Amino acid sequence: MFDAKVPLGAIGAALGRAWRRRSGKLMAVCLVLAVWRPFFAAIPAVFYGIPAVRALMRRLLYSVRAKLAAFYVYAAVLPILIVATVLLFAAYIVFGQTSARVVQDRLERHVEWGEDSVQRADHAYWQARSRGLPLAQAAQAALDAGWGDAPPQLTAWVRTGTTVLAVRGQPGPGDMNVPAWLDTLRLPFVGLTAVDSTHLDLRTRLQVRDGGAILEIGSTLPIGSALLNRALPGRHAAFRGGVGAPERSLYEFESVADSAVLREGVVAFFRGSGDIGNGPAHLHFDDPAWRRAARDSLRNMTFSFRAAIDNDVPMRAGADSLPANATALAPSGLRSRWGLFNWTYIANPVDWQTGRPQSVGPPIAILFTIEGTARALLATGWAGIENYVLIGVLVVIVFFILVQMVATLQGFVYARAIANSVSRLDDGVRAIRAGDFGQRIQPHERDQLGGLAMAFNDMSERLQSLLEERVHHEAVERELAIARDVQARLFPARMPYAPFLEAVGMCMPARVVSGDSYDFVEVPGGWDSFVADVSGKGMSAALLMASLHSALHGAYIGQPRGYAPDPADVVTRLNQHLHQYAEPSRFVTLFMARYCGDGKLIYCNAGHNPAALVRDGRVQWLQSGGLMLGPFPDLQYTNTVVAVQPGDVLCMYTDGVTEAESPTGEQFGDERLARTLRKAAGAHPRDVAAALQDAVQDWRAGGEPLDDVTIVVLRIMA
Repeated sequence: MFDAKVPLGAIGAALGRAWRRRSGKLMAVCLVLAVWRPFFAAIPAVFYGIPAVRALMRRLLYSVRAKLAAFYVYAAVLPILIVATVLLFAAYIVFGQTSARVVQDRLERHVEWGEDSVQRADHAYWQARSRGLPLAQAAQAALDAGWGDAPPQLTAWVRTGTTVLAVRGQPGPGDMNVPAWLDTLRLPFVGLTAVDSTHLDLRTRLQVRDGGAILEIGSTLPIGSALLNRALPGRHAAFRGGVGAPERSLYEFESVADSAVLREGVVAFFRGSGDIGNGPAHLHFDDPAWRRAARDSLRNMTFSFRAAIDNDVPMRAGADSLPANATALAPSGLRSRWGLFNWTYIANPVDWQTGRPQSVGPPIAILFTIEGTARALLATGWAGIENYVLIGVLVVIVFFILVQMVATLQGFVYARAIANSVSRLDDGVRAIRAGDFGQRIQPHERDQLGGLAMAFNDMSERLQSLLEERVHHEAVERELAIARDVQARLFPARMPYAPFLEAVGMCMPARVVSGDSYDFVEVPGGWDSFVADVSGKGMSAALLMASLHSALHGAYIGQPRGYAPDPADVVTRLNQHLHQYAEPSRFVTLFMARYCGDGKLIYCNAGHNPAALVRDGRVQWLQSGGLMLGPFPDLQYTNTVVAVQPGDVLCMYTDGVTEAESPTGEQFGDERLARTLRKAAGAHPRDVAAALQDAVQDWRAGGEPLDDVTIVVLRIMA
């Protein structure tokens, strides 16, 4: 059974933690206000939503495989989609603009045709008058010369006052009216005009003064869908809107060798008005089938209409041949290998009522194909070269697409190889973390990732070796710890105490065990003090020092009661012992001092650092002595006696004191030793030894000691 207490308790604890924070209280206030003002809910949604989304993304992108996939999407797929979208949009704009330029050029050619017509009419009129023809016949000659081969939609006239001398077509009252803004200063007039936002006309006005008569020659040509797509007579007919040859209209077919009929070009029309074609075969652009065909063209790359041909017989695009009686209905078979697209061109005619240019004139819808528009865009003036240029462009585009496909597939291959390598490395790391140091990775690539796998294998082997060495090292550490405990027992358990003498000693090993030693031996009436230093360091030096310690104490065993052996004899016997049992390369330095409270200090030095005797602020170095112990078996050592008095301090030490180095490599030296002893001479021997130890450590400034440091301090009390 589900227990709701656990999740409810967790939610309550989270709400409690949020309430204890200032931001949590603010979010609670915003949630309360959101009851009346919903936009307040956006504040906590953003405040908590962004961290939640970031946490979700971190969880989703935890693996390298997911990160590589995301990186590939961000760095490759998304930019390609953006660039492709931008390029497609730019191409659509360029093709649409080019198609609009085709239509604009067609309108400009219509205006040029109107200007040529006016010039021909004016010229023909004066020629007729020069031959003596009357006004009516000259007017008719002007109309025939200017607009004899004009489209049937055109209406033209010649009048003087209200008397019409000649007419073509059936001009309406609105056609022959002259607006107030069109005065004699603006004649002749040729241009595109509009009386509303849906109709476009080509109008011309010419005024001729013939003696006392003033003649007006005018024309009106409605610009409809058919006229937009038909070539005009004369040199204006040689217009190529991407259809491939002169004397072709924009909506005619381009026939190829196999009789296949392909649509290549631009079709312009006014929505809801005008037809293309004449006679029994013509196309209604306001036919509802046009809208269905527009949708079908995007799917089937085919544009088809239901046309009024002989009792509304349907025709379909893609037919290999056209009916004999439907030659005028070329648009009914619109078809393109690349699909049809829509564009809109806004004409800017003159308002016929006011004479002002219209900023937004009748919109002209354009259907264009990629082939036809590309040929218009790539026009060079060399007939037929556009096809080769277009083919070259397509080849380059296809080549780039193939290169991108190969690059995309190769990128997936690289991403998969990286992800697999990282996954194998992750498995290996997890195995190492679990303690399996025998884990190895089999590299599959000879690259940096393969090198990383080999490095991982090498690391695993080294870790396994280091683990074995660690076990061995721990065993050695245990043995050294035992040796350290054993050596600690060799140092004197108690310091000398007598009414005439205070003494203290300390040894600080540079390693776990020490090659230095000090000792105190009680003799009848006094104490013998020793400081010794074995050459070398480590375990071998410690073992030799243990042998010396045993031999030292053996020199006092077996002596008659009340008899103290001579210090020189003791040192001589130690030399013979070391020569017999130590290696030839090993030697020991030793300083021995005896004091029995009689004011005389007896010492014997076997190659050791001279002891320092401090008296009244002065330091005396006890330098007399012989060579070190061990190398020479026949040496005879002698004693030296020096007078002492109460208050004198004797310091015996090893070379670890004077040879201690600072961070710059400078040694502590005898002078600093003497200065330290003079400052601390009045204190207890324990404090004197501690002051000297602190001075040496300060001199090293935290550096590792290079040698063992041993200090023995004696104070003469009587």
